[in-house]
Amino acid sequence: MEEMDLTKVQLADVGFNSKWSFYNKFLQYGITTVAQVLDDDFINEVMEHTKKQTIRDEMRGFIDMIKYEFLDKPLTTDIYLEEPAKSMENIIKGDCSINFSRMGFIEGYPYEFRSLYFLYKKFKAAHLDMDEKEYKVADVFHFAVGNRIPTSDFERKIKICLDSYNRSKDHNISLDILKQDLSALQEERNQLEEKIKKLEEKIANLSKGKNI
Repeated sequence: MEEMDLTKVQLADVGFNSKWSFYNKFLQYGITTVAQVLDDDFINEVMEHTKKQTIRDEMRGFIDMIKYEFLDKPLTTDIYLEEPAKSMENIIKGDCSINFSRMGFIEGYPYEFRSLYFLYKKFKAAHLDMDEKEYKVADVFHFAVGNRIPTSDFERKIKICLDSYNRSKDHNISLDILKQDLSALQEERNQLEEKIKKLEEKIANLSKGKNI
């Protein structure tokens, strides 16, 4: 398969628009293509001249999503989906323990933070056992999009976070299973080697005419 020329892939075509808080920063540096976003040295220079932490976080979150979609690299923040769902209770108050800005959600564009909050409230209303069962942010995200195709940029972000999280989790599960299989095979090998040793001794004794 012919490799895609990322210098020709415009950010506007992958969902980049003026709703992002760092939009003007990208315009200032002439960042318009996926290839520029994937240039770590160039982006680090841009970061050095970006003072506001929230904008830096959102920029990093956006870059992670680009790397996930074009380089198949897992998000560095999908671990946040392990956090308790109840953490989302304070997202609008600005007192949330989860850095949703770093995950790529836009603080300066109230729709996304409000949507995350109302998504949590909707999830909570549908799960009356929340006081007894500890749900994770991953459960809320799955509740939002399930296995269907996202219909908005907001749902697309949730889907990317969830897909990256599930793939990382599946990898860990597979690794555990492989380790268990290896341990079982090693035990079988040890038992087989012991049987071989005893059989060899028996054959040697019979060859020498000894009674067993």
